[in-house]
Amino acid sequence: MTHAAAPDAPAANAAFAHITALLDASNAAYTLHEHAPSVTIQDADANLWFAYERLLKQD
Repeated sequence: MTHAAAPDAPAANAAFAHITALLDASNAAYTLHEHAPSVTIQDADANLWFAYERLLKQD
């Protein structure tokens, strides 16, 4: 699977590439959710196409 990288964030892109390479090598199933950057829960609620509650671990 190939992934687009953000040109303005080299450290984040390197971490993203490393993590996705590990996932791909392990054949783990995963889903990428592409969205605008979210700093607050309110941003996430406004920007995400899925419920922001899915971002938080529920006990």
